[in-house]
Amino acid sequence: MRLRLSSLAAFVICVVSIRAESQRPGESNPALHQHTIDAAALGASPATFAQYGLPDNLGWSAITGLPFGGGVLRAGYTTGWETRVVSLGYARTIARKDLGVLGTVASGLDVIGAYNTAYASARADRAVRASIPLSLRWGSPSAFSFAPYVAPFAEVGSRSSNVADCDFCFTSHRSGLSPTRSTGVITGFDLTVWRLGLDFAARNVWGHRFDESRYSASIRWSFSR
Repeated sequence: MRLRLSSLAAFVICVVSIRAESQRPGESNPALHQHTIDAAALGASPATFAQYGLPDNLGWSAITGLPFGGGVLRAGYTTGWETRVVSLGYARTIARKDLGVLGTVASGLDVIGAYNTAYASARADRAVRASIPLSLRWGSPSAFSFAPYVAPFAEVGSRSSNVADCDFCFTSHRSGLSPTRSTGVITGFDLTVWRLGLDFAARNVWGHRFDESRYSASIRWSFSR
C-alpha cells in the first residue's frame, strides 16, 4: 500500500512538475548545483560513504554520509564559479517491492539544504530542495546493480542579484536577496559495482533545450554494506 501511494504521489508530482518547470526556466538556485540523488533513496541499504562529484557549474563537490534513522545523513561542500557551498541532507527509502525478474521498484525521499559561504549573509545564496525519487533496480546493491530513476522535486530559497555599477559600464556588484521557487524533475541512474557507485543526474531535460538543462555526476565509495 505504501509503495502504491508513493508511486501515485511521485507520478502526480512528476506531471505537475514538468508543466511548472517548463513555465519557470531560470529559477534554479545557485546554492544547489549537485543534482545526483542519494543511493539510500533508491532502494540501497544505508551505508557510510565518501563521494566526489562534478556539479553543473564546472566545480567539484565532496560529500560524506553516515547511516541515521533508517536512512543516510550527509554533509557536503561544493565549490565552483562564485560558489563555496556547504550543505546538509538526508535520504532514505520509503517503500520497496521485489518484482522478481523485472527488478526491484522503490520510492524514497531525498532532502538537502545548502548555503553559499562565498559571500556575506546578506548576499549569500541559500535553498532547500525535497525530491521523491522513483527507481527500478536490476541486480543487487551489494554486488552489481543498475538503477534508473525519476525524481520530481520542489525547491525554495533566496539568491543574490547582480546589479550594474552604471548604465554604460560592464562591471556589476551583488546586491540583496530575491526569493526563488522551482519545481521540476531530475532523471538519472545509479550504477553500483560492489562498494563503488557511479551516479549521473540531469535536471530540466523535459520541456527544455539541451543547453538549458543541467547535468552532474559523482563517484561514491561505500565503507559498509
